[in-house]
Amino acid sequence: MIQRLQDNLVRQSFSDFDEIRFVAAGAQKIVYKARQNDTFWALKLVPLSPGTEDESKAQEIQREIEARLEREIRIQRQATINSIVRLGPHPVREICLNKVPHLYYTEEFLDGKDLRQLINEKFKPDLNELVNLSLSMLEAINFLWEKRCIHRDIKPGNIMKISGKTTRFVLLDVGYALALGEVSLTKNAMIPGTIKYMSPEQLDVKRKRSLDFRSDLYSLGVTILEYACGKHPYVQEGDTITDVISAILDKKPLTLNSQRNDLPQDFCVLVDRFLCKKRHLRPGKIQGICQKLSHLLTLYGGEDK
Repeated sequence: MIQRLQDNLVRQSFSDFDEIRFVAAGAQKIVYKARQNDTFWALKLVPLSPGTEDESKAQEIQREIEARLEREIRIQRQATINSIVRLGPHPVREICLNKVPHLYYTEEFLDGKDLRQLINEKFKPDLNELVNLSLSMLEAINFLWEKRCIHRDIKPGNIMKISGKTTRFVLLDVGYALALGEVSLTKNAMIPGTIKYMSPEQLDVKRKRSLDFRSDLYSLGVTILEYACGKHPYVQEGDTITDVISAILDKKPLTLNSQRNDLPQDFCVLVDRFLCKKRHLRPGKIQGICQKLSHLLTLYGGEDK
């Protein structure tokens, strides 16, 4: 977790903004809610000091951070869909804070909650919400796949629910996205993404170079089931990393219908197919999945809430 900066230092360093409030500090970024004129933006700071005494390793980590941010910005700049967060008007620049170089830029400010927060609050989504979530994330997966990229880190903490006249779901953190044929930015034996949401093929070194959008489908299936049921299909509290990997590779997951028999069987079967361990058994066409989901809304759903 990155150490939070002093609020006064941030306000003085970004005096172009009328108001700046701390939001969160994650593994790689510090996020602020910043107002300029009458518009709020998410101001994101990325420290470039890795916090290691090994100079060569520090330089390598810094290059990875910069390259991942460059990749994320490139994808966001190309995105014209509502399910991927949009860039703000402030381009990536460097600033020194507390003698540490930082990169900073802005994105649209998303006023909502991520799915992890909602799961912790024991929120129980209905069919409309689950289908709209699925359609939004499939739109994002399809956009990335059209660029011959996969996200690799779809999980509840990377999906924001934005409430308004209609509910909007937004996929975050596209910096982990990997283009086909591209060498992974994550080195030093680190596995990109979050292990308990990885597909079996992501854990197989021999198959990493042949990943496709169906890996993201798997992660989406885990996320949908956990959001719908309040529990992960495999992982239990106290499981070790070895336990988690073993479960992903060998354990039969919970089925959605066994936990939510109020949902239509057709929807449950579709989500369960996302979780097939062999990727050729998962749906092979995103457009076909979307058509089935839209049909389910026509049969069982109503107005977006």
